[in-house]
Amino acid sequence: MQTTDKVIPAIHANDLIGVLQKYGLMEGIESGLCKCTECSKTLSLNNLGSLRRLDGKLVFTCNNVLCYYNVVNKNKE
Repeated sequence: MQTTDKVIPAIHANDLIGVLQKYGLMEGIESGLCKCTECSKTLSLNNLGSLRRLDGKLVFTCNNVLCYYNVVNKNKE
C-alpha cells in the first residue's frame, strides 16, 4: 500500500478564537452575521466546521459533513 504525505492546515480548537480575532472574523461569528456557504445556517463557535478560501473568497461551512464535502469538492473543479 502506497502512502502519500499531505499537509492539511488546521487550527486547534484552543486557538480558534485567537485566529478569528486576528483576522477580524470573531465579530461576525458573535453577531450571527456569518453563514454556512452551503446551507446558510447561522454560524457560532459551536457549529463552525471549516474556514477556507474558495475562488479567492473566504467561506465558512457549518459542522455538517455534507456542507464541508461540497465545499472541498468545489475547490477541485
